[in-house]
Amino acid sequence: MENITKNFRLAASLKRSRLFTSILVVLCLSVLSIGSASGAGGWTWRFNLAAAEKNTPFQMITSLYISAENERFYVVESGGNSLHSFQFDGQYLNTFSPEGALRQPFEMARQGTSGELWVVEKGRNSLTRINLQSQAIVPEKLRYRGGLVYPDRLKLIGDRFFVLDKLSGNIISYDQDLKALDVLESPATGGGFIDFIVRNNEIWALDARMGRVHRFNLGGGPGREISLAGYAFSFPVALEVGPSGFIYILDKHQGSVAVFDGAGVFKYSFFKKGHDKNSLYLPEDIVFDPLGRLCVVDAGNGRVGVFSR
Repeated sequence: MENITKNFRLAASLKRSRLFTSILVVLCLSVLSIGSASGAGGWTWRFNLAAAEKNTPFQMITSLYISAENERFYVVESGGNSLHSFQFDGQYLNTFSPEGALRQPFEMARQGTSGELWVVEKGRNSLTRINLQSQAIVPEKLRYRGGLVYPDRLKLIGDRFFVLDKLSGNIISYDQDLKALDVLESPATGGGFIDFIVRNNEIWALDARMGRVHRFNLGGGPGREISLAGYAFSFPVALEVGPSGFIYILDKHQGSVAVFDGAGVFKYSFFKKGHDKNSLYLPEDIVFDPLGRLCVVDAGNGRVGVFSR
């Protein structure tokens, strides 16, 4: 009788052990499933901004402009010489593609008061004004200290343009008459800046060669320099600053986004190189929209992916 009782207790113990192990396996699989679906940091794919013809990818998209005033996404398609607009829910609205009028558009901004568009055209090496009502397209050459400027990235803040000069790596500001006002240069001995954003009266500029982000106060006060540590980049091309103040750096060749805290300490990375909806292939730009969603210009896959937490 004693042996029967011992065997019964042993069997019950083994059953509980197997049950506990099964629960652990299920929990682990659930965690792995969540991780693979949303990526590190909890980012989850919501939808893509895609060409009007659903099965046709964009050709060489280079940037995304987000207008909070009229709640629109604007996709710049360099390969198709076109500008595309979408609602904030991803619904396609319209395409501006005048016959032969745009030459390799690269980035754009919209003037809130007039609704005019300003487009960097690589094919003309110009900053081009577009009046959508009259269909007038006026390209302008930019200069600084007598030399020709090669516009790359563009921001329009109030009545001031901020233009990244591809040749020098400097950020030059202009008034509405495109008269040069000021220049921001990288304090480090590097190749200049490759991307910049404007946040809360500050310019954040990425010096990828030196692995640093520089913050310039537009009010004239002293700036800050942040060294990015703990992550090995391949080819960083864009930066963004999240709602919490974390710094997001897009790596084109790795197809990933590396995240750093405000002091430049690496926290985590997400995305991978590939073609599924949670992967990137030769991405060009990242932007946060007013709803806190992360929008990725996924050039190699011909789409703009919108992700949220």
